[in-house]
Amino acid sequence: MKIRPLKIILAILEIFWSLPIIGLAIILSPVFSIIMIIGHLIAVMMSSTKELKISGNILGLIASIIVFIAFIIGDMNILENLDTIHLYLVVISWPLHILSVIYIFIGLSKDKKALKQEMNRNVDEYEKSVHHVEPIAKQVQDQMKEQPKLEPNQSREQVLIREKERFIKAIRSLLTFKENGLIFAIDTSFLIHRFNYALLQNLLHNEHVTIYICTPVIEELNRMKLNERSLGKAARDALHLIDTYQKTEQIIFVETPALVFLRGHDLTNEHIDRVIGAYVQMQFEDTLRFVFLTDDVERRTRAISAGLQVTDGES
Repeated sequence: MKIRPLKIILAILEIFWSLPIIGLAIILSPVFSIIMIIGHLIAVMMSSTKELKISGNILGLIASIIVFIAFIIGDMNILENLDTIHLYLVVISWPLHILSVIYIFIGLSKDKKALKQEMNRNVDEYEKSVHHVEPIAKQVQDQMKEQPKLEPNQSREQVLIREKERFIKAIRSLLTFKENGLIFAIDTSFLIHRFNYALLQNLLHNEHVTIYICTPVIEELNRMKLNERSLGKAARDALHLIDTYQKTEQIIFVETPALVFLRGHDLTNEHIDRVIGAYVQMQFEDTLRFVFLTDDVERRTRAISAGLQVTDGES
């Protein structure tokens, strides 16, 4: 569930609750109060994890709880006696509903501005940290060539905005794995992709993550670096990245498992299985939890079968 649509729905419901005739009809049943309490609680929890504004939802939550308490002490009939405490509670809650609407929409506006500022700030950091790759404008052009789905009539600015949003979304997706206690294990196909390379550079430089790389991946990169075209350059850049962050102990090498281990886990001595087997063995021996980063569909399928969690960085 996305937080912004939820907040808008809650704000609209609060507006209905604040209208004299509609609001009076609503308070005849405790069901609406319960729905609003649950909705505001979810919004508060989701907003807190993303550091978004919660004041409007807090006010709505308090107002809904007050009305629900009025139902309880009024034996589920608020309008039975007009001079009772439970009716006073409903009257007190009314301005809180109105304030809740106001503060929810103010919060949505501030959240949007904060998100835009954060996006620009992250992109600035990204452009500074990724000094081994081409400038972001050139990367966008490369991505346009690689992704035929982009409309040919899009302006350069539109494509750039789209790529910035894609980059930040991918970073957040990968950081979610880290927050859940998973460690990154890298495949060659992920390293040689320009966009993914930039993601790794950002994670290593700004988030100080630890990445595990098995020796078959290094061997494959060493073969690729001899290529005179873009593949060779991508492999050389990847090896340079590995060398740089190995010195800071953020890159950890994983040895190839013995053939007996591979066969014991339904794997062969082929390159693809040696890559997967290296991480599976490390996962067993050191009780680590890996997420395998690969752009190769076949390797993704084989890795899942072997017991690894898998992502392409954007899903």
